[in-house]
Amino acid sequence: MRGGTETDRRRPAGAAAAVGALLAIVLGGCDGPGAPYDPCAGVVCSLRGLCITDGVSPFCGCEPGYHPSYRDCVANDPVDPCRRVTCNGHGECLVVDELPACVCDPGYAADESGLLCLEGPGRDADAGRDDAGDDAGGEDGDASEADDTPEAIDRGTCAVDDLPVQTACRAGYRCNIDEIAGTTARTVCDDIGEGGNDDPCEAVPWPALTDTCGLGYTCLGAERTGRCRRFCAADEDCAVALGSSRSGCRTVVTAGGVPVDGVRLCTSGCDDTLADACGDGRACRIVDGGSSGAITDCGVVGSGTQEADCTEEGVAACAAGFGCFLTFDVLRCQRLCSSDDECLAAVGPLSRCLIEVGWNSGEPTPGVLACTSHCDALADVVCPPGATCRYSGLAGGGTVSYCDTAGPGRQGGGCRSDAACGAGLSCWYAAPGGSACLQHCRYPSGEPSCPSGTTCRPVTMWEGVPAGFGVCT
Repeated sequence: MRGGTETDRRRPAGAAAAVGALLAIVLGGCDGPGAPYDPCAGVVCSLRGLCITDGVSPFCGCEPGYHPSYRDCVANDPVDPCRRVTCNGHGECLVVDELPACVCDPGYAADESGLLCLEGPGRDADAGRDDAGDDAGGEDGDASEADDTPEAIDRGTCAVDDLPVQTACRAGYRCNIDEIAGTTARTVCDDIGEGGNDDPCEAVPWPALTDTCGLGYTCLGAERTGRCRRFCAADEDCAVALGSSRSGCRTVVTAGGVPVDGVRLCTSGCDDTLADACGDGRACRIVDGGSSGAITDCGVVGSGTQEADCTEEGVAACAAGFGCFLTFDVLRCQRLCSSDDECLAAVGPLSRCLIEVGWNSGEPTPGVLACTSHCDALADVVCPPGATCRYSGLAGGGTVSYCDTAGPGRQGGGCRSDAACGAGLSCWYAAPGGSACLQHCRYPSGEPSCPSGTTCRPVTMWEGVPAGFGVCT
């Protein structure tokens, strides 16, 4: 019972022993041709312990204050010292003198750290702990125990093709990746954890779990910072399994930067319009899109807000709730939105949720909108080169600002749309000559100076026009 106090069981020996005592039980082989396989090769136990092996699997015997987690030594939880202490799947963790200690199952004995239960044929659990120096043989010492090592348990077998469908392993087990050699994934039928989509996960030692994820999931990411991700073969697998049309089979598992054959994972399918959709300092990003909709995933969060340059780092440069999109031949952070209120709060009072966003195909992605820029048409410092700030009235009332293409048209030149007019100008109906490009000005000062023969007149034709905005007529 985790966190309990010891009653009828005696304290496991060596619960706080120094890691130096582990040297005696490290099974190392000689290097060179014909040398036996050494499971501990390359296992450094986070430099907080020593590798122990039963000849098949590596285990970490950790120094005091740390416990084994797969091939690492992890700091104990100060609140619950037994948290994630698995006793190698062959014992029970008890808190003794504020330290975790394993009470091992019959046939297993604690190592010197007290946190690994290693197989010891014929050993009584309590006797092995209290009389570590006694002979483990005797009349009962040769009695054979049931072989429940990882290799002996009949979990079934599976292949890479079974990772998305999970039908090959025996009931109660899942197909997961055990290790990767080159570009080939080695699969194994393993116990089922509890982690679901994007849940935090970690690797743990056999014979418990390869990681803490559930059926159909694997732990993707660095040790202790990974996330559970669903195996898939097509986008439909993700939409069905996760119930999100924004999840796609787009994550490629790599080893040394090279894709692993036949292994793909679902994106998280997060809501990119929510600044806290991913938590833990991450942000929801659109990773792909097109006529079928947006595909989203959680990723690194930056600091860039509306109109910040994201040319170098891409979307990783943008803050939560923002995407990196090509606007006027410049990659800039743009606030994603589902309502005008989001733009008013995140960008400014003249911003609205109106911009259709495309992706690699160039087609607008259904359901994906971005905020217009909050800019000043009289002090145009927000819009990128080749663009200019303009205002427009809204059908339901109010004014919106946006960055628009700066065309070649000059004062008085004919136009059919604002895009025909140059920076600092927009297209207005000017009877009797029809529509013309007119320079913006500040009323009543007339600055910047209107061209000769024209006067700065205020624009009042729609609600919410910024005070003092006019055009030269």
